[in-house]
Amino acid sequence: MLKRSLLPIIILLAFISCGEKRYPSELVMADSAYMRGDYKRADSLLDVYIVNSSVNNDEDSYAYSRLLCLCKKFVRSGITGSDLPLADSLSSYFKNRGAIRKYGLSCIFLGNAFQNGEDYPSAMECYLTSRQISMELNDSVMLGWVEKAIGNLYFDQRMLDKCIPYYQHCYEIAHAMKDTLRMAQTSYKMAFVSTIKNDADSAIYFYEKAIDLGQNSQLASLILPAAKQQISDIYIQIEEYGNALKYMSRDSMNSANWGYFHYGQHHLDSAAFYFKEVYENEKLRGRADMLFMLSAIEEEKGNVVNAIDYLHRYVSTLDSLQAQTRTEETMRVQAQFNYNNINTKLQKTVHENEKLTNTLIIILFVIIVLSLISLIVFKEYHHKKSSELERERLFRMEEQRKYMQSVDRIEENNKRIAVLEKQLSEALDNHDLNAIERIKLDKAWLYSENESIQKIQERNIALRNLLLNSNVYCNITRSKDNCDIRMSDNDWKELERLIDDVYDGFTSRLLTICNLSEIELRTCYLIKVGVPLKNIAQILCLSLQGVSMTRSRLYEKILKKKGSAPEFDNFIKNF
Repeated sequence: MLKRSLLPIIILLAFISCGEKRYPSELVMADSAYMRGDYKRADSLLDVYIVNSSVNNDEDSYAYSRLLCLCKKFVRSGITGSDLPLADSLSSYFKNRGAIRKYGLSCIFLGNAFQNGEDYPSAMECYLTSRQISMELNDSVMLGWVEKAIGNLYFDQRMLDKCIPYYQHCYEIAHAMKDTLRMAQTSYKMAFVSTIKNDADSAIYFYEKAIDLGQNSQLASLILPAAKQQISDIYIQIEEYGNALKYMSRDSMNSANWGYFHYGQHHLDSAAFYFKEVYENEKLRGRADMLFMLSAIEEEKGNVVNAIDYLHRYVSTLDSLQAQTRTEETMRVQAQFNYNNINTKLQKTVHENEKLTNTLIIILFVIIVLSLISLIVFKEYHHKKSSELERERLFRMEEQRKYMQSVDRIEENNKRIAVLEKQLSEALDNHDLNAIERIKLDKAWLYSENESIQKIQERNIALRNLLLNSNVYCNITRSKDNCDIRMSDNDWKELERLIDDVYDGFTSRLLTICNLSEIELRTCYLIKVGVPLKNIAQILCLSLQGVSMTRSRLYEKILKKKGSAPEFDNFIKNF
């Protein structure tokens, strides 16, 4: 990093060494256009220079053109790992030439290449160097770029509270420069942060802002498709399908949203079509979600064999995903540790003594030990919860198998009774008393077995009818036009008892997976018995958005992964 005291000397050397240098006009104008946000004109000027570069292709002009090519990529999709050698060489070149501003820009691009390669400490070091240069030169455009880059760096590491101030500062600078693309991109990032925090209102506000700004920017395609896809996803989660439809387009980016859109409205065939399309093109995490949804659809259709097949594939995919997640988590923890180490070193003073150094080493050692202990505890906890969820899945499969077995058993017994009827008729004609007695005993035994099976089935139906006809159920599922649905503590206890009777200890089985608060448990009860969403909001004294966000949060809390409100409803109904 450049020292503040050396900057005036370096700037003076830059003027002495480069004062006479004249760059090609196309490069100078392209550079100026990028700085003021006129990206299409900048691209055009740069393309013209590259076509005619053989006319004047000296070393300085070539380096300058390569820098602007990286600038073009940075504005659009970002610098990739393959650009790391070029960005590194340009950074060294302009630093040695004393071209301070160009050195600052090259540091941004080099940092972006490091960031995309997940080398976060090196990326931060480059960004801080560029930030110091931009402040020394009072270059607000460069400062805006580096502020957004630092915000993205924190975002990639899910340090959401740290990235927000940098995005806000970047937006203020872009607004002052009237750079609508940067304003739109920053609004989109703020919306993404709000989405991760489950703040639906803020997310919708920032996505709409990003869309409005993106429509007025020169490079609308960089922001509009992603922003529309994200806002439609939120509207689908909160079941505002009309608003979602306004932003959804018929392309592969929105296939998952179309699937959840149709599933939320019980268009099962259409939902299955889109989920299968997403499954073919998604990575491992997305495939697991699609298999789970396809299993739910097949189960709702009554196709038990297909549903079980999808569940087997879902479990297999989850196993692969868990192995991948453990690797990614190890890399993230290592990267986080490296970043903390570098950041701590940057904050050291030149005059720190040996005692402070030894203390820092001890602190870092404690952090490593605590991180390892936390990682071990987390893995044990996650393994335990995964085992409990697997036991629950096997329990459901076993109950389904028993039911199907009982139905098959009754049908088989009826066939055997029909055969015995014929044998009895023949025995009566032949006056075979021993055969008649044996056949009557066999028939009586088969009738008794069928009656026993039917009584078990009738008991289950009776318990279900008892729930459906209870006063508490009728009260909470009555018409949405009633504006005063309230439940006493006794009502909640009665509902809990009925649900536990019908669904084999629903409460205790659910609490073995995850500890739930009273409001969370009551939300599960109401979803289990099919209470309409508006009634749930009224009973729990929440808004519709609050209920939807609670369901999404419960899905993540119980299943340890992101999921939508409809996915949580499906899980509870089948639990």
